[in-house]
Amino acid sequence: MTDDQIIAAVLSGDRHRFRGLVERHERVLLQYLHNLLPNRHDCEELAQEAFLRAYTHLSRFDASQSSFRTWLLVIARRRALNFLAKHRPVLSEQVPEQATVADPAAGLTRQEQLDAFDRALEMLPLEQRSAFVLAEIQELPYAEIAMIEQVPLGTVKSRVSRAKLTLRRVLPAEFPH
Repeated sequence: MTDDQIIAAVLSGDRHRFRGLVERHERVLLQYLHNLLPNRHDCEELAQEAFLRAYTHLSRFDASQSSFRTWLLVIARRRALNFLAKHRPVLSEQVPEQATVADPAAGLTRQEQLDAFDRALEMLPLEQRSAFVLAEIQELPYAEIAMIEQVPLGTVKSRVSRAKLTLRRVLPAEFPH
């Protein structure tokens, strides 16, 4: 069944079908949230909240405006922003000029490289991190990211570009020029 068919079934009273949407989109949602928030437990809680909100407001979903995945990621992004506003009162707007995460000559293991990359992502301002994750990790088209982030297409391109520049500076081995 397609997302639209599942949604129609749920709205017609076949509520247990919503589980199909959860199973289909849970991995993408958790990966997206994990790249915004470092704590896995917080990510799982926010994912549950996003699915619950999607379920309770399913009648408001408009398939002509976006895909269910896009709509769900918009909900999750809002939940994450609210969470960060409550739990991280001061967000760094700039990555320190001297910041480095990994020494490219150090011969790091793959897990150490992934950990360094996660730390570098956490250094990015939330807007850049979110756009970068959606574009480069989730491989979503910029137009869909613009819908999720609710910003113009040019803003998405700019955020991704700035994120890449910052990551190149702090992770030169991962982003060769």
